Parts: sequence; structure tokens; C-alpha cells
Amino acid sequence: MKERKQAIFSVRMDSETKREFDAICNKMGISTAAAINIFAKQVVLEGGLPFRPTTRVAPVKQGLHDAFEALRKDAEKAGTADMTLDEINEEIRLYREGK
Repeated sequence: MKERKQAIFSVRMDSETKREFDAICNKMGISTAAAINIFAKQVVLEGGLPFRPTTRVAPVKQGLHDAFEALRKDAEKAGTADMTLDEINEEIRLYREGK
């Protein structure tokens, strides 16, 4: 296989984003350079961005978090926080049967 020439790629980003990006890459066991290379190769394969750009990601995640937190608190108040999956499924079955 023919060896490809290497090129240097430099990008500017705010330091907090870089710190978070580095930390996530580190948790995944890859370097930030490897992650950027993966991203670039996916852009080439897809012929565009490999995801749908949106500004709604954070609010949706926060909304889901808030909803789950409210459900958790309700379950604790109702004494149902310790239910097993089988018990939950039985409750759903009984509800569907109208009991």
C-alpha cells in the first residue's frame, strides 16, 4: 500500500471546549488527533458532516434530565422507587387491562 504524505492541521477553539474534548477522548482511550482524523474520514465518507448540526442538543438533554429527576422524586414519594422491572411490567399490564 502506498504511504500517504502527512499534513499538519491546526484549529482554534475556546479552551474550555478543548479541555472537555481532550477529557472525553482520553476516557475513550484515543488521542484528540485520532478523534479529529476519525471525524475527517467520516466527513469524506459521508460527503458532509456525519451528524445533523443542531443548537437544541443541550436544552433537550437538560429537559430529559429534569423530567427523569421529577419522575424519580415522584417515585420516591409514592414508595415505588424500588420496584423491579418485573413489578413495573406487571403494573403496566394491569393498567392496560383496566384493573
